[in-house]
Amino acid sequence: MFETLTHRFLDALEAVLAQPGEQEYGLSACVRAAIKTPTPERVARVQDKIRELPEADRDRLMQKVHHHMATDLSAIWDQMPNASPGGRPN
Repeated sequence: MFETLTHRFLDALEAVLAQPGEQEYGLSACVRAAIKTPTPERVARVQDKIRELPEADRDRLMQKVHHHMATDLSAIWDQMPNASPGGRPN
């Protein structure tokens, strides 16, 4: 479960950073590396880089990541206890 959550978080963070006009904060390469090979060290490096951001920037970025994750229908479907195991309708 934690691997799935970490992967969803990293995917959401990558999507937010890729939005037009979004400040990159030097995170994109670090996030891509953690997605490609999600070792604990690489995931921790992403967390460290986020922690190093100024508080206002960090809060804004995390708000966007949270919104992305909260509105990801595939993630919602995957967590439904009675969801069809054969696949999603979307």
